[in-house]
Amino acid sequence: MFSVIPPRFDYTVEEINSEIDKCIAECEIAYQQLEQIPLDQCTFDNLIQKYSLINAQASCIYNPIILLAQVAVDKEIRDTARSAEGKIQQFLLRRVQREALYQRVLYVKEKYFPESSSEDDSSSDESEDLDRLLVDSLLGGFVEAGMQLRLVRR
Repeated sequence: MFSVIPPRFDYTVEEINSEIDKCIAECEIAYQQLEQIPLDQCTFDNLIQKYSLINAQASCIYNPIILLAQVAVDKEIRDTARSAEGKIQQFLLRRVQREALYQRVLYVKEKYFPESSSEDDSSSDESEDLDRLLVDSLLGGFVEAGMQLRLVRR
């Protein structure tokens, strides 16, 4: 999907628009691929890690552009980055309103990280705790968008 590149801050107006459009389009394709995983086959490795990687790689593209919207000396760059920031915000909102992805993250949470009041905290290792935190964080984005509510209330 994405190549791993360091963030850059020397975008041209044309590059800002094309990079944001490309980033959003590639994310949409990647999310659709994750949504095709049958629910009962979703795991931490094939869903959560991939979803997190997609989001992290995309942020390497859009975060520098968001910064340019605030600090670019060139007004045309600043204005273009501000316009792109609106696209990014809409993309980020749509990302956490994807029903199929929400159901898959919820499935992984319930299957691999069930809540249990009798759970002995010392029985889990640090990596499992970090995995649980990641799943909870991803799920939290969906919950903040109201995905846990019945469709009529969203």
